[in-house]
Amino acid sequence: MTPSQIISFVRDQTSVTQDQIDDSSMYRYMNIVYTQLWQRVAQIDKNYGQSIWKTDLVAGLNQYDLMPVMQAPSQDF
Repeated sequence: MTPSQIISFVRDQTSVTQDQIDDSSMYRYMNIVYTQLWQRVAQIDKNYGQSIWKTDLVAGLNQYDLMPVMQAPSQDF
């Protein structure tokens, strides 16, 4: 969902009109909620937002490409 779609959804669910809370205020509130959610996720798994980088070594090559490797989050809920 795009941010504008999220705002429309919130307006539909809460019956808040644009006259009551303008879009710029809704974006600020969304950012607060996003930050709080991210902090809770980080409390559950401290390494959730980190990327792990690995590379293969090739003989005679002095430059290597790094490719991201995705890891599933731990299931310690």
